[in-house]
Amino acid sequence: MTRQAQRKDVPNKRIVKQQHVRALLNETINELRRIEPITAKDHIDKARVLGYLSDIIMRNISEHELEKQVELLKKQVENLQNRSNSDSSNNWSDFND
Repeated sequence: MTRQAQRKDVPNKRIVKQQHVRALLNETINELRRIEPITAKDHIDKARVLGYLSDIIMRNISEHELEKQVELLKKQVENLQNRSNSDSSNNWSDFND
């Protein structure tokens, strides 16, 4: 694709969370979709970049979902351990009487 001049009206964005990455990728994908390819090579390049960026965003979403599931499982395990510890301490108190 033809090179374009750097836009000075685009603010810098701080990326510190996965949400920021997804937002930037979404914005980039949408901007790229608005560019009209001139040559056949431009069409191919555009399709390649869109596919690549789409793959990255889908992996990001998948990783985020896995992280949420792991956190949920951790909480469930902690709850089970706490319940088990509570039950076992109650049982021992019965033997001390």
